[in-house]
Amino acid sequence: MSFEGYHQLLCKNGHEWSRDVYEDYSFDGTDYSDNMKNTICPQCKEKVVWWNLVDLTNGSYDEYFLAIDSKGHKHRVDYNDLYKLDFDIEKAKKKLLVIGGNKIKKWEPIIRRIDGYVKLKIDKKITGKCDKCNKEHVCEITYKIPKKKKK
Repeated sequence: MSFEGYHQLLCKNGHEWSRDVYEDYSFDGTDYSDNMKNTICPQCKEKVVWWNLVDLTNGSYDEYFLAIDSKGHKHRVDYNDLYKLDFDIEKAKKKLLVIGGNKIKKWEPIIRRIDGYVKLKIDKKITGKCDKCNKEHVCEITYKIPKKKKK
C-alpha cells in the first residue's frame, strides 16, 4: 500500500503554496513538524505559520445519492449500487423505485471531500494592469490564516 498526499502551507503574510508530503518527511526519525516550522515561504521568505495535510490515498471525494422516500426517510445509495442496475445513472435511478417498501420521491447527489483539504478564505487580492496585453490581472492573492482546530 502506498500513501499519497500533499501539504497546504501558509506563511504569516498569507501566501499559500503546497508541496508533496514526501518532501516534508525525513527518514532519519526527525519529527516532520520541525521541518514544517522551519519552512520558508518562496514568495516573501517568512516562516510557515499554518499547514494542513491533504491525504489523496483513497481519493478526494465521497460521492453518493440520498434517496428520499415518500415518508421522508433518507437512504444512502452508492454509485456502485446504481451501476449494478444500469451503467446510465439516470436510467438506474428510474429502475430503483422503492426502498424499504416506500416509493422514492427525490434523489439528492451528495459530494463531500474526504481528503482533508481546507478551502482557504481570501484576505486580499492585488491586481494590476499588464504591460503586454493592457488587461487587468491578479498579481497576488493572500489568504486568512485558519484558526487551529480544537481537539
